[in-house]
This record gives sequence, C-alpha cells and structure tokens, in this order.
Amino acid sequence: MGFGKSSRLHAAKRFKISADLPIVVELVDSREKIEAFLPVIDVMIDSGLATLERAEVIFLKQDPPTPRSFPQQSPRCAGPSPTKLP
Repeated sequence: MGFGKSSRLHAAKRFKISADLPIVVELVDSREKIEAFLPVIDVMIDSGLATLERAEVIFLKQDPPTPRSFPQQSPRCAGPSPTKLP
C-alpha cells in the first residue's frame, strides 16, 4: 500500500494485477557509483522520485561460501605420468 505522485492511495489486492503499484529500489554503494548509475535509471522511469541518502550499515550477514567440487580427472586427461629417475 502506498501513495503515488497523484496522492492517490494504491492498494495491493489479492489476485489483482496492477501496473500502478509503487515500488522502491534501494542501492547501497559509494556516492560516485550511484551518481554514475543515475542516467541509466533516468531513461527507465517515466515518473517517480529518486533520492540519495547516506546509509549506516549496521551489519552484513552472508551465507558461508560453499566448497567447490571439481570433476575428477580421468587418467587420460591428467597429463603425463611422472617418471622415476635412477
């Protein structure tokens, strides 16, 4: 639920598809990177509001990286066998 630029209440109703529901897109990056990206967003949006705010990151939780599993090499692809020196 939200208000659009016309101050009209937009409500999301079950099973109703609407093209005029409000959306929020948030980017967290350096000011320079966001300002460089603004022209890309500008051509995508016909009407709307863009703001640039400071963000204080409290924490970032990420899943631990998953170990990569590499396919087993067949002996034909493993390269030459080591040779014993006398």
